[in-house]
Amino acid sequence: MLRASLFIITSVLLFSCAPTTKIVRQDYPSPFQFELVDTATGTKDQLYIKAWEWMAKSFKSSKDVIQMQDKEAGKLIGRFVVSGASSIGWVYSIIAIDTKDGKYKITISDFEHEPEKTVTQYGVVPGKSYGDLQKDKFIYRGPNGAQFEDKTYYAIKNDVMSKSRGLLSSLQAAMHKNGSDF
Repeated sequence: MLRASLFIITSVLLFSCAPTTKIVRQDYPSPFQFELVDTATGTKDQLYIKAWEWMAKSFKSSKDVIQMQDKEAGKLIGRFVVSGASSIGWVYSIIAIDTKDGKYKITISDFEHEPEKTVTQYGVVPGKSYGDLQKDKFIYRGPNGAQFEDKTYYAIKNDVMSKSRGLLSSLQAAMHKNGSDF
């Protein structure tokens, strides 16, 4: 009886103190991309220059980010790291900015997760790859064959969503900023 009571008390204490992690799954847009179409004062060329300047100031190396630029068409396309954590890996994305007289459009899309690689004495060991973030959820199989939703996948998508919305707001502010004439 004493042994059973001790077992029950120990079990209750262990399971009540065990950390519980909630799946923080938000309402993700479908497709998983972020877009803003807005009006702004200026010609296509003026808005293109503002967008180019914003990219140069927003990313460490705009030369590495900008993949295509066409002032005649009013189009900038770049590839950049939208989210990165050394233990999880990096999320790469495509950013496209189109300008016309009096309006512009920015699209952030094509999110791709690449895992962190660990170098051991036996060689390089890749981490878990989540690949394309278009999937609604990421399911993995446990050792006993049971299926589980991967909570890290949602954490990555939440981080990407937050940072992408921040970039949209930042560009919007830059496009509405009045330029100075010295």
